[in-house]
Amino acid sequence: MAETSTILKNAFLIAGAVVGFIALKKIAETFGIIQTKEESKVETATEDSAGTSTEANVSNPFLAFNPLYSNALVTAYNKKYPKKVWDIKKQEGMERTQYKAFSRTLLNAKGIINDDEDAIYSIFRNIQTQYQLSVLSRVFNVYWKKDLLEYLKGVLKADELAPILEQVKNYPQYLK
Repeated sequence: MAETSTILKNAFLIAGAVVGFIALKKIAETFGIIQTKEESKVETATEDSAGTSTEANVSNPFLAFNPLYSNALVTAYNKKYPKKVWDIKKQEGMERTQYKAFSRTLLNAKGIINDDEDAIYSIFRNIQTQYQLSVLSRVFNVYWKKDLLEYLKGVLKADELAPILEQVKNYPQYLK
């Protein structure tokens, strides 16, 4: 009997410790003491986007947030398809004025009280490739003097930015 009560006592202590740990973890995440899973993904994307933009990198889709990465993608395309000519109209997929309009929409999505996440999501649904995202990042940087990924991190919470980062992972580098 004493042995059973000791086992039960230890089981309750372990269960209490686990519940206490989970509660403390949630509190620490709430106050920003530790990163949530989504915040960790955003941080990884930021670090990955800061990589070199001189060469196309299949394993790092977040380089597409780099305004100069589009140049590396053109070079990679020309190496991979030496007999084909880079068709800039096809690769851009839309008029250049549309990129400026998208960049303005992104800038205006940040509200005083509420941000327009739907407008941001809509733009990323229209972007089809890493090349197009890099062009958008360049336009955003030229007109508004801001880094697109850093700006998005300031407008969206980590759990709101996570679907965009997931989508970017699935973008092909360019149209074939």
